[in-house]
Amino acid sequence: MSVWIHDLTFEEVAAHLERHREVLVPIGSTEVHGPHLPLGTDGYQAIDYAEAIAERAGLLVAPPIWYGDAAHHMHKPGTISLRPETVIALLKDVYRSLAEHGFRAIVTFNGHRLANLPVIGIASREVKREFPHVAFASIDPLSMSATHRELREHGGRGLHGDEFETSHMLLRHPELVHMDRAVFSHGYVFETRFLTQDLIAGGDAMQYYLDAEEQGALAPLGHIGDPERATAGRGEALFDAVVANGVEFVTDLRRWVEDGRRVAGAIGDEGRALMERELAWRARGSSTVGLRTPGPG
Repeated sequence: MSVWIHDLTFEEVAAHLERHREVLVPIGSTEVHGPHLPLGTDGYQAIDYAEAIAERAGLLVAPPIWYGDAAHHMHKPGTISLRPETVIALLKDVYRSLAEHGFRAIVTFNGHRLANLPVIGIASREVKREFPHVAFASIDPLSMSATHRELREHGGRGLHGDEFETSHMLLRHPELVHMDRAVFSHGYVFETRFLTQDLIAGGDAMQYYLDAEEQGALAPLGHIGDPERATAGRGEALFDAVVANGVEFVTDLRRWVEDGRRVAGAIGDEGRALMERELAWRARGSSTVGLRTPGPG
């Protein structure tokens, strides 16, 4: 049976809710990703990851959202951007519908790396006030920075239409990739050690907010990074790691929800004991453990 809600009848959704009450909501963006990748790259990633996680964890997936907050990419034709308040309103209506039907954990998978996270957070918190019994969470591949750093060849490169996004598309949608047009691209806003296009570099950093004109100057062809280094093998290694992490997270979330959603907190010695317990399980479940070496293609 399909994991996609739009493929099912209402009776099949009702039957699923008798077993599990978690759902994934994939959201991407329709925006420029360079001359070598399609405008729907973020949407394809959100769909691919959400479907794989759902199949392995026994979840349902809401119909994908192909639009996001992409005003800074409006310098190239084909980009379709929604205002932040529009995305928030859209997500809130989706979340409300799912909550009213009995879903008790709503996890948004963000394919528009980092950029959609503010609106996802606002929509989740606002709907949670209406449905306090529902758990809200999100998954963003770039939040798994250790996994990305383990798999890439060199640091310092940007991460939009780069080796990772291009590798994913080579793995899952090779017919849409034009590797003969892939070219290295880099830029910076101004000389300061606190701004970088390497979003997984770590270290001290500040934020600068680009408009479409500035983004177009920074990324003349619409991408930042080194897509020439992309391979289907690297795409598969990243895909497997992100999916495994996603499955582990939603499984942990399901267990927590079924156990009554008790948030742990304490002070003094009891607080220190909780910290040590958390450090121990995070060490056991490090996302970089077991990553395989990416193949050549």
